[in-house]
Amino acid sequence: MKSPAEIAQGYIKVAQAKTTQKWYKMLILAVLAGVFIAFGAVVATTAGAYASNAPLIKGLVFPVGLVLVVVCGAELFTGNCLLISPLIGRDIKVGGFFKNMGIVYAGNFLGGLLLAV
Repeated sequence: MKSPAEIAQGYIKVAQAKTTQKWYKMLILAVLAGVFIAFGAVVATTAGAYASNAPLIKGLVFPVGLVLVVVCGAELFTGNCLLISPLIGRDIKVGGFFKNMGIVYAGNFLGGLLLAV
């Protein structure tokens, strides 16, 4: 098992990789995450509409979108909010932080919009 300090160091490396990633790769991964989360929401809403115990069904089905995000390595805005910690520790650059947050937020929105269309 890794110690908390080792886990923190590992995340700093991940954060540095996220903030120095090419913008187009980041955008593609963010759009995919938006599609995956929107897909989970659509499936959960549809499944809940036809079930007598809708909250349970929705709770069981929605995580499919989250699993797709994790398995495919997509960039979800809520997960990238953790980049604030390496930013405060000055392990990543401010410009890289805001570039990542902006592109990922826009990409997640575009992915959800794409699925809606």
